[in-house]
Amino acid sequence: MKDIVVTTGEAFADIDAVACVIAYVELLRLEGQTAEALLPGALNNSVSPSVRAWGLEYYTEPSRSDAEFVVMDVSDPKHIAVAATRGAIVEVFDHHPGFETYWQERIGKRSHIELIGACATLIWEEFEKRGKADDISVLSSRLLAVAILSNTLNFGAVITHERDRRAFETLWKRSDLPDTWIAEYFAEQEAAVANNVVQAIIDDTKIFTLSNVSFPFTIGQLELWDGGSFLKREHAVVKSALETFGHQHWIMSVPSLFERRNHFYAEHPEVKELFARGLGLKFEGDYATSDRLWLRKEILKKFEGL
Repeated sequence: MKDIVVTTGEAFADIDAVACVIAYVELLRLEGQTAEALLPGALNNSVSPSVRAWGLEYYTEPSRSDAEFVVMDVSDPKHIAVAATRGAIVEVFDHHPGFETYWQERIGKRSHIELIGACATLIWEEFEKRGKADDISVLSSRLLAVAILSNTLNFGAVITHERDRRAFETLWKRSDLPDTWIAEYFAEQEAAVANNVVQAIIDDTKIFTLSNVSFPFTIGQLELWDGGSFLKREHAVVKSALETFGHQHWIMSVPSLFERRNHFYAEHPEVKELFARGLGLKFEGDYATSDRLWLRKEILKKFEGL
């Protein structure tokens, strides 16, 4: 049996990707498999300073030349770690729709793509299915729990599934963290964004091409406690950051957890029309506010049905 490298996207990794990669390496090792974690890109602001202080062990370049790859939290081949696309990908876990058929045709039952709140939920369920739930470490319990918390927008996102809630409740009990830690985590994220707004946006921005949309478009996303105030205060910086991606068709989406709605900022008429048609937004000038929380993966799923 070949060694396994568990990895994610090339450009950056959020808390869901980090948690899944590290926890799945642990699961494989519990089963006697030789495995390592590979995170080639920057860790974005969802991996807060306190999370980084837990002692995350991973490589930024693969140490093995003949390993097989397992990919976490991404299934679009364009965004997968380059080392994995050059090697043999034998398993994929993701909660972003769009490439189910692609991977089903290539790796069959080892493709696990489900529209659910967090990829971390899928990884915890693997611990359960494979009889290793009682052996999970405090570190992996913490990482998976925080990933679910972050990716479901503190359970405010419509995409949140009962499976996410059940997984979080179990993992949180094993995390050895106080209940006050949740509020501290979101406060830390806001502080990290404030320290370097441009980098925070760049580290959580993606470019998409859909067959039913005539132009590629860029979506920046920052999950904040008070997103409305942030966007009014930082709109010029937001524009500057998104324009670095070289596309006119950009939009900033800021899920505001306090308000349980998103604030959007776009300037191009075609982008405004797309989001007005797809999400029912009403723009006032360059700004719009939704009546619910929207995650980027939910937006893409909605647009695919236009």
